[in-house]
Amino acid sequence: MPFTTRLQCPLLFISDMGPRKNEKLLREQGLSGNPYRFLFGEVKEMAQMGSKAKAKPIPFTNDIIPRVMPFILKTINTYGKRSFIWAGPRPTLLVMDPELIREVLSKSYVYQKIPVHAMGKLLAFGLASQDTQKWSKHRRLLSSAFHLEKLKLMVPAFDLKLSPWRDHVNWMCDLIFKLLLDGRKIFELQQELVKLIVEFSRSIYIPGVRYLPTKRIRKIKALARKVQSSVLNIINKRVKAMQAGEPSADDLLGILLESNFKEIQAHGSKKFGMSFKEVIEECKLFYFAGQETTAVLLIFGNNNPDIEGLNRVKVVTMILNEILRLNPLGVMHSRIVHGETKLAELLYRLKQLFLLSILLHLDEQIWGADGKEFNPERCNDEVANATKGQHVFVPFGSGPRVCISQNFAMLEAKMALSMILQHFSFELSPSYAHAPHTVIILQPQYGAQLIVRKVQCQN
Repeated sequence: MPFTTRLQCPLLFISDMGPRKNEKLLREQGLSGNPYRFLFGEVKEMAQMGSKAKAKPIPFTNDIIPRVMPFILKTINTYGKRSFIWAGPRPTLLVMDPELIREVLSKSYVYQKIPVHAMGKLLAFGLASQDTQKWSKHRRLLSSAFHLEKLKLMVPAFDLKLSPWRDHVNWMCDLIFKLLLDGRKIFELQQELVKLIVEFSRSIYIPGVRYLPTKRIRKIKALARKVQSSVLNIINKRVKAMQAGEPSADDLLGILLESNFKEIQAHGSKKFGMSFKEVIEECKLFYFAGQETTAVLLIFGNNNPDIEGLNRVKVVTMILNEILRLNPLGVMHSRIVHGETKLAELLYRLKQLFLLSILLHLDEQIWGADGKEFNPERCNDEVANATKGQHVFVPFGSGPRVCISQNFAMLEAKMALSMILQHFSFELSPSYAHAPHTVIILQPQYGAQLIVRKVQCQN
């Protein structure tokens, strides 16, 4: 569409004309926000409000937005849902309309993931960070690992061996690779790496700063090398076992390696599969994505849970969905446009960034007067009924890029809690401080202290 269209109908162009001209066009179309501030926009205020919000715990509440997204909340309260912010010299739109969110998430080739910065790639550069053709290839190769039939094969590996009680947070690593010591090592290294990378990304960006041999950057790169080496050792052991004729393991790594090998064999070329480096990155992503386990309630008496039983327990699914609504691991989705694109009455051009806020998860106009309260009954039938068909429940994303491990994560959470509750009861400790915050994903800032008691199961 030619640029002259802007003079003929109410379409909005966001381009590389410069922040002042972009701001003028935004305001002409009825969008509001603070005036542009030279070079860094509102980054400083965002950081200051974020630090202040994290400085102390809050009373126990499900309304976590003021603590985890204070600047975004302030902007919307001040300017409304048709607003924008400045994360640098480009305006960033806050997309709050459910139908626009549906459209953005459904068109993955148009609205793409924001490119991962150099430091972020050291953590994991797998499926979640890919776009277009490479994303499509990785998604196809990985999808077999998360097929329901494959998940059934992995259920026996969920046995947590809860006598005695152990650090069950690391059980995801055991499940993925069945190598407890290496798994725990990678988990701990990545936890430390995440904190350092997030600290780095929240500082004011100066071009080329990542090349400076500062103490923090040296430590980030050293940790990244340790993670890379540990994952590589695990993969090498598994590949050698497969080459020796041993059957592939029924875990995510085994399924991934088998799927990749068959794809290469079927087409007679390595370009149809993932490279060794890409396999390593996907494995690092497995670890990173598996660091949080959603707390749900499920009891199977003295019997080990099976996948059929897990799928039949309706109440647990209701509880899980409500927890995901109130405490989604990802509080925001973001997309970027690389070309001219029309969204509703607006026409965006070039590198326009969108933030799709999870604020809609707590919107009382959508969920009712009790929208900020824990009420699993609202999902008694389906989440779609609770939202009246509106696209406002996206804890795993949506559209073609919906989280590939969604079913696995649900199964993981149900299985873990059901087996724990066969042996233990627990309640929140008086020492618990309610302090949700985001370090890439939403998590308790000071941990979640519990009082755990061993129980005697009755037949």
